[in-house]
Amino acid sequence: MSRHADPDALRQRQVRADRQSGDGLRAHLAMLLFILVISTTFPVGEAITATLDPIALTFLRFLIATLVLAAVVAANRKWARPNLKQGLKASFVGSLLAFYFIAMFEALRFTSAINTGALFALIPAMTAAFAWLLLRQTLSRRQLLCLAIAGCGAIVVLYGDNLAALANLSLGFGERLFLCGCVAFAAYSPFVRKFHGTEPLSLFTLWVLMGGTMVLFIVGLPVIVQVEWSAVPPSTYAGIVYLAVFPTALTFYLAKYASVRLPSGQVMAYTYLLPAFVVIEKTLIGGPLPSQTVVTGVAITAAATFLLQWSPKKVPA
Repeated sequence: MSRHADPDALRQRQVRADRQSGDGLRAHLAMLLFILVISTTFPVGEAITATLDPIALTFLRFLIATLVLAAVVAANRKWARPNLKQGLKASFVGSLLAFYFIAMFEALRFTSAINTGALFALIPAMTAAFAWLLLRQTLSRRQLLCLAIAGCGAIVVLYGDNLAALANLSLGFGERLFLCGCVAFAAYSPFVRKFHGTEPLSLFTLWVLMGGTMVLFIVGLPVIVQVEWSAVPPSTYAGIVYLAVFPTALTFYLAKYASVRLPSGQVMAYTYLLPAFVVIEKTLIGGPLPSQTVVTGVAITAAATFLLQWSPKKVPA
């Protein structure tokens, strides 16, 4: 007697497959929106950094982001006070994040958003190094290849029009400063993973922002008290609010949504699209058209995204 599959079971299996496929598509769209929002921090930062000291700017951004996330955590009834050890760990991680943003805002006074966007594409390689040192995590051959491709693209963007600088591996002050910030940002994720305990990730992130805000206040107090806040242009405040709410609060949700639905390699791959987004945004807001070498470097970097997204499908037995 032949066995026939249960039609109800087949339908349920198909519904689950369709749901997973839809979740995967939404996760990819979430990462595209994530990298789009992150990319806007460079043009926005470039536009407002001349009107406010980077330390004061970063402090205000952290303060607003802390208040926003605190409201979210309180609404979800997940608030808990950290103990001394948790507070110190969170403050250290928050200091890494604070240093990155100070370096970014200060660097944008001396270099372009496109150059900083190109350097940002090197962060996955630095993160991989910290992940190996702290967590003993390793990368696949494909991921290593993509890191190398992205690095080549960043070099083309930075040095494509200046072969003499490439031969000497020289960087301007802004690029060197932002590169130091990138090192701090690259260490952020591995340290979060190492220090994060059993508490909800949103709560730990709030502790990180609170710790970073306190460190910024203590270190930057002489600068903060000297700022004539009433003289700061409204457009600068608008930019700070945007940076605090969208690239901080929204991207936290988007990254969390995608990371539980996509492999880590595919999530990391979207980072390599950032230089392309920055170039497009700068052009759309009236900036000069990018040179051919910049376009070439951006294309090389973006190629790493598609290489990591592609994976050979298993042939069913």
